[in-house]
Amino acid sequence: MKKNIEALLSEDTFTITTAHQNNLFTGPLYFIYKIVHAIKLADHLKDSLPGQNFVPVFYIGSEDADMDELNHISLDSEN
Repeated sequence: MKKNIEALLSEDTFTITTAHQNNLFTGPLYFIYKIVHAIKLADHLKDSLPGQNFVPVFYIGSEDADMDELNHISLDSEN
């Protein structure tokens, strides 16, 4: 990981960025899929473009989401 952080200082380094906002319908499996996909894409691009560096970056949007917001859904004002 330290190698990737140091590589970010290079003009030949690009980030492969994905993000996830916690919500009721896209649980842990999708979260993991997005992380793995970003890593695999960075590896694929490095193989395709060996003169460039690619660093996978994952951002999780947490804002003020908590279990009180994520544990239910309201449809037509009904819980």
